[in-house]
Amino acid sequence: MSSRRKLPAAPKLTDQVAEALQRHIAEAGLSPGDQLPTIVDMSSTYGVSPTVVREALARLRSEGLVETRQGSGAYVSGTARPFRIAPGLTGNALVLRVLELRLGVETEAAALAARRAGRTAIRRLTDAFGAFAQRIREGEAAMAEDLRFHRCIADAAGNPLFGEFLSFLQQYLNDSIGLSHRRSQRRGRMDAVLAEHARIRDAIAAGDAEAARAAMRDHLEAGMARIRSEAGDAG
Repeated sequence: MSSRRKLPAAPKLTDQVAEALQRHIAEAGLSPGDQLPTIVDMSSTYGVSPTVVREALARLRSEGLVETRQGSGAYVSGTARPFRIAPGLTGNALVLRVLELRLGVETEAAALAARRAGRTAIRRLTDAFGAFAQRIREGEAAMAEDLRFHRCIADAAGNPLFGEFLSFLQQYLNDSIGLSHRRSQRRGRMDAVLAEHARIRDAIAAGDAEAARAAMRDHLEAGMARIRSEAGDAG
């Protein structure tokens, strides 16, 4: 019998609905400002829950294709789509590509934060690290605290585009951080993950741009190694 080959993961429902909505916009010839069906109608049309529809709309909104108006509904946006990650990518392949993208962006954000962060930004970063460390000591999931730490660095870089880009990637960051944390928890290596974050914090607090850049690069590359190891075990 031939060796088993792992089939590619099926697209998430959110991705499927987002793609269907894009086709609807194109095929119906909708223009910027035209209103989309209600969430209830879309839920019925696509046979999914309202939660899935809301997540699909949130994804399209982050890509500049849709805008939502409080109490009014969703509309086709007049904003050009700035950036998009192909929905066909799933699982570890998507996580690793996102981490490579972060590697190119967050290393420089860390260096800029070391050069530009003032006392308030350093305090926020220190508080975020403290919350992250506390969750790890308690043996609890710390994805939200990890994201907060990285967002503080993006904000401290002094360029709002870093924070906006990280907000766009957040829908994918939960997967990458979750996989990395689960791997580290099983291997009892969350202390090493915490030490990686501490090194980044210390370099930024010291105003050492090169050390901050190197610390962030080492952290993200270690995360990629954890994901690859996770995939190897799963295979």
